[in-house]
Amino acid sequence: MRERSIRRATGRRGSRWWAKAVYLVFLLVVCLLAVELAVRTLDLRPVGMERFRYQHRVGWTIDPTRDIWGDVAPPGFRNYPKPESETAKRTIVVLGDSFAEGFAFPYASTFCGLLESWLEELGVQDEWQVVNLGVSGWGTTQQIVAYEEWGAPFEPELVVWLMFPLNDLVDNSIELATTFSVRDHLRPYRIIEDDRLVQAWHRPARRPFRRLLSFRLLEAQLVWGNGGWVGPDPAKKTIFAEERAAHFQANSEAVGLS
Repeated sequence: MRERSIRRATGRRGSRWWAKAVYLVFLLVVCLLAVELAVRTLDLRPVGMERFRYQHRVGWTIDPTRDIWGDVAPPGFRNYPKPESETAKRTIVVLGDSFAEGFAFPYASTFCGLLESWLEELGVQDEWQVVNLGVSGWGTTQQIVAYEEWGAPFEPELVVWLMFPLNDLVDNSIELATTFSVRDHLRPYRIIEDDRLVQAWHRPARRPFRRLLSFRLLEAQLVWGNGGWVGPDPAKKTIFAEERAAHFQANSEAVGLS
């Protein structure tokens, strides 16, 4: 009888231990979800991601809600055509980083905007379209992945690649990740492994958690040390856009373009 009572007491203590463990896990999950909800509600971003949103295939694209010119379409590219136009026109796809995106200038003054103006001058604007897949800070691997995901469906007749032979080269090195850009740990890389070209990531074990904005804020703090969170600032965005437009206008007048 005594042994049976001891077994019952031990069983009750064991069940209470499991119940406490489950309860603690539940509280932890609730707290994490509350933090994630708060971060998203306040629209906080890690330093370096002010204008961007996380994209699991390419690392980041432009965030339409943080766009200073108002011409970024949902995939995260400037003046991206609507899906129904994929086969309606002959297509030129432009790949690149900030030179292709032209983030500091109105779209008509970017490389792609000027290319579209040239097509209009030739009278073929109804036959051709320009797809701008440029995003600031991108390396070549990101541009290739973006072409496969968002450029190839247009079956382009011409692909233009804009490259800056400095940081574009560094952006392709997984060995130099986190030494040049605050976004290096988010981008994909392509490396040679067993005589094959394969896609790799810096710290791939973290990738599943990077969909959480709160985790990316923590990761930025751990990787860079200075960390920093940036919230939305509409006034600053408007001032920046006005300054860049005035700067462009002054340069255009100086070289006789306006």
